[in-house]
Amino acid sequence: MSLENLTIGFIGAGNMARALVRGLLKAGHPAGRLQVADPDPAQLEQVGALHASVGIHGDNRDVAEAANVLVIAVKPQLMANVARQIAAGPRPRGQLIISVAAGVTLGSLRGWFGIMGPPRMLVYDEVTNARLLRAFGATVGQDTILRAPITLHHEWDGYGNLTIGDGVALNGGTFLDLKNRITLERGVSLGPHVIVMTHNAFNGNAFLESRLPRLVADKPVVIGAGAGIKAAAVILHGVTIGEEALVAGGSVVNRDVPRRAYVSGVPATVHRHLDPQDGRAGRV
Repeated sequence: MSLENLTIGFIGAGNMARALVRGLLKAGHPAGRLQVADPDPAQLEQVGALHASVGIHGDNRDVAEAANVLVIAVKPQLMANVARQIAAGPRPRGQLIISVAAGVTLGSLRGWFGIMGPPRMLVYDEVTNARLLRAFGATVGQDTILRAPITLHHEWDGYGNLTIGDGVALNGGTFLDLKNRITLERGVSLGPHVIVMTHNAFNGNAFLESRLPRLVADKPVVIGAGAGIKAAAVILHGVTIGEEALVAGGSVVNRDVPRRAYVSGVPATVHRHLDPQDGRAGRV
């Protein structure tokens, strides 16, 4: 369907909606293909003054039922009620929904409209897992091994906080917290059931947050090229693991790990430097 044949609807007739309608009219979009809803007659009067053929309605559902493209231009505090009202009524198949409300996330829109978002758990073959990650915003390199299951926490707004380099291997049971950025550089290997956390909030426990405020944060995690993280290790928020470092299975890493260092324990500490050329090779 060509653009001029699309019916574009607006929920809300405030300044933003009027500016968009004005721009579409100037670009030559048929005025009869523009529909606007608002409960305020004064706002609708201003829209009607732009062109006599622009449809104006007092009921949001009239516009939602007719529009191929639906622009929701209401105040953020009204979004939930407006979205639920629209979602409960009939709408054209394949309708494109656009929100211009500041601070309203894609996750909220998906929830209100019942739209399938990025899956929390990937349980497919490696090729399909890679395609899903890319489809929902992750950067995924070539020659990766992405064994299921992979759990993605804070996935509502997509996987844009995840970067997986070439040759990275996830060996099943991986848990990735996407509240902040996770970068797995080229050749990183995560053993079975590795957990990478980018935030901590004690699940909203006000007492713990007040007593341990320094532990409440969200910070990115970077795992350097060629690093190996063995089974069931936990990487906490804000940690950078150096290139070709090794983290022992079951370790909890709460501070940066030097390049080519071997760490283990809870919390993890450096037990050995692996590079003979840096003059520190051997046990610590």
